[in-house]
Amino acid sequence: MILAISILLLAFSASAQIVYITNSQSQADKLVYVTNNQSQATHIVYVTNSQSQIRENVWYYTNSLSQAKLIIYYTQSLSQADMVVYYTNSISQVKTIKK
Repeated sequence: MILAISILLLAFSASAQIVYITNSQSQADKLVYVTNNQSQATHIVYVTNSQSQIRENVWYYTNSLSQAKLIIYYTQSLSQADMVVYYTNSISQVKTIKK
């Protein structure tokens, strides 16, 4: 049972990284603030062009709303954000930071 739950959580985590960017704040699952300051981030994210690399904090952008597992809206307000994202050029640096 625990193995089945672990596999289910892993599958959800991976699929949740197929990301659609919306222009409608009300349509978004998460409001994202992008920072250039890594120490301010709650998520260090790598953007990939390969679906085979998808995993937690490795985002694959889609233009298809129906394909998306996570819909984000970029906000200019740090206080409004659900996630503070720092984009990295290195897939080995991805992580979630507990604040």
